[in-house]
Amino acid sequence: MSPKARWFLGFSLGFLAFDQGTKVLTRVTLRERVDEFVIIPGWFGFSHAENKGAAFSALADDPNRMVIFLSFTAVAVAAIGAAAWVLNPRDRWPAAALGVLLSGAVGNGIDRALYGQVTDMIKVSVGAGPLKDWCIEHYRTNVWPIFNVADSAIWIGVIGFPLAYLFVRDASGGETKVAVDGSAPSLE
Repeated sequence: MSPKARWFLGFSLGFLAFDQGTKVLTRVTLRERVDEFVIIPGWFGFSHAENKGAAFSALADDPNRMVIFLSFTAVAVAAIGAAAWVLNPRDRWPAAALGVLLSGAVGNGIDRALYGQVTDMIKVSVGAGPLKDWCIEHYRTNVWPIFNVADSAIWIGVIGFPLAYLFVRDASGGETKVAVDGSAPSLE
């Protein structure tokens, strides 16, 4: 198995296990919207929330949301797999970023398929001072929408892949090659 494949699978399975584990722990230990496990008062904690929609509860009331979300997940999995397939066998970090991205898509897809909604638990707030007042004045809240590990993995992958692909050196010490004509990188 190539380094690319090991890193892709390792990061994908590792983040997927972490995501699913935190969701099970949340469903078992925190009652929805009642209990909160505070880490930094007014700023950071864990709270159980269920989201039937996408980011910011988009499409939560759409009767076709499951078809839309699961279709999008299938397309995303295929696109991520295709992107990983064409990477240089030594491109570990771009493969890792794609694996993390895949884990996020699959993690939320599993929730939607099994429960019809996604379990969220990470709560970030602006707890004090003028920034809190500004957030409430402009956004009517000082709490960022509650999210989960899969959501974080998607962002890590989306930001990490282009950075790793363009700037991280492969195992042979050479820079990862970016083809000017848009073709797949060579296996040199």
